Amino acid sequence: MGSSNKTQTQLFQEITKLNKKIAEFEKSESKLLSTVNKLKKSENNLRVIYNNTHDAIIKHDLKGKIIEVNNKMLEIYKVNKDQALTLSITDISAPDMSMEVARNHWKKALSGKENVFEWHAKRPNENSLFYVEVIHKKIKINNEDYILGNIRDITETKKVRKEVLKYREHLEELVQKRTKELEKQSNKLELQNKELESLNSVFVNREFRIKELKDEIQELKQKYDILDN
Repeated sequence: MGSSNKTQTQLFQEITKLNKKIAEFEKSESKLLSTVNKLKKSENNLRVIYNNTHDAIIKHDLKGKIIEVNNKMLEIYKVNKDQALTLSITDISAPDMSMEVARNHWKKALSGKENVFEWHAKRPNENSLFYVEVIHKKIKINNEDYILGNIRDITETKKVRKEVLKYREHLEELVQKRTKELEKQSNKLELQNKELESLNSVFVNREFRIKELKDEIQELKQKYDILDN
């Protein structure tokens, strides 16, 4: 009877311990679930931001394969998600772009240096061309290295720069033209001034000579008056 009671007591204690562990496990599971939900919410927030940035974003592995893109990339290159993941640098580059230059940019990114450069890009389905600014940066996600590319369409910006440069060059041409005209006028005025100085010298000499002649006449008159007397 005593042995039976002891066994029941032990069983009760074990059940109590087990219930306690179950409660702790449920509490731990609840915390874990809460953490997972927070991470999912955070991931969803980041995904919304990721897909609504002004820049196209392309994540590459270290061999250059496209791993992931955002919605802006699909928009500016006018491709769908499945197609985007199959594209190579050649597919999205204008024919005039050197792949040797592209490899040099890639090597710089692999070295860990942030690399910023302009590129003449192509929409593969349309073969239409446009200009982009690219920023390559090496990043680490879950202990794996990737190259993150931020790409911004700068076609309109380049057009504005070109127009500003054209306007500036036109202004410089007008300034040069006006400067030459002013130089001609200045030379003409300088010549006229020299002519006036020359004439003025002639007049001065003429006046001086007239005075001399008047003095001579006066002297002659005086001599004549003396002789008459």
